[in-house]
Amino acid sequence: MNALRELLTKSKEIPKDCSAIAWEFEGKKREIIYFQSLGHLIKTCDDKIKDGEWPDENSDSDGDKDWRFGSLKDRKGTAESLITSTPTKMVLDKVEEVRTRCLGNETIKSLMEQSYSIKRHRKFSDFGDELDIDRILCGDPNHWSLMTKGRKRNIVKLGINLGLSCGNNETEFANIAAITTVASDLLSRAGVSVEVIGYFDGTRCTDWTSSEQIITFPIKKANDPMQLYKIACLSAPGLLRSYLFDVMDNIFEGVVSSGKGRPMEPSKQVLKELDIQYSISKSWTEDGQQEYMLEKIFKDLKRMTGVIEHEEASVPEGAEPEDDDDEMPF
Repeated sequence: MNALRELLTKSKEIPKDCSAIAWEFEGKKREIIYFQSLGHLIKTCDDKIKDGEWPDENSDSDGDKDWRFGSLKDRKGTAESLITSTPTKMVLDKVEEVRTRCLGNETIKSLMEQSYSIKRHRKFSDFGDELDIDRILCGDPNHWSLMTKGRKRNIVKLGINLGLSCGNNETEFANIAAITTVASDLLSRAGVSVEVIGYFDGTRCTDWTSSEQIITFPIKKANDPMQLYKIACLSAPGLLRSYLFDVMDNIFEGVVSSGKGRPMEPSKQVLKELDIQYSISKSWTEDGQQEYMLEKIFKDLKRMTGVIEHEEASVPEGAEPEDDDDEMPF
């Protein structure tokens, strides 16, 4: 980050075990609210409301449960789904649909097959840890063996943008979660370590002038086992429309005005601060975009590791190709 940015003091209290950073750079204010995990976010919000420190304005009291919670019905059902990693049938069906379509893409299948193995293997040379008697008897000078690891596992850092405007229903939440789940699954199958970061960009939702305001929490770290159901559960509308709205109302600087769930794309500076290489949002749900973006991730990865030469992913009809001059994410 640029050393000349001015750090700002937040006026609102930060809950226990949370952290926050606020700064101003080139006339634009930014703040990021960090939670330790999804479970930490849920517990913090529920405890604050239970203790009377936050008003209960985004729960079940407004009578608009279908819009706020979808098939999970209420805040309790939403919390149970998220904490126990129990996704809805809708999102599981979407996961199978997206997976089938992506695995039917010959380019993606080919790129997955080219991925490096990270398994340990035995290497023979004129020095090592163990003697190989058969090679000595055959007069082979490379009669020492050494167990080595394959190439270092590459890491891809995915961010899922949880913002959706009020006109979107549960199906749109399921689409975004399904794409993130499938991308994580296919990259992991190809021998890539995957990190998944959940975030919401509340830019222009408050009167904090010229602001960029983010809530974020880790879903999966690179060394964590792959738990696809945990990622799929991010389809719960109440995660945004109840829990993240609580954080926005009570921790964001300024006064929340309108467009609370409106999806915004963070600036490159904020994505760098969040350590996100690829941001998955509603734009990925358009026809052909899932395959196009997965091709791009794999081709970026292969190009940086030297497996294939630079080659453009096939751009779906109506989509704009990415600018080659952009800084590579790896």
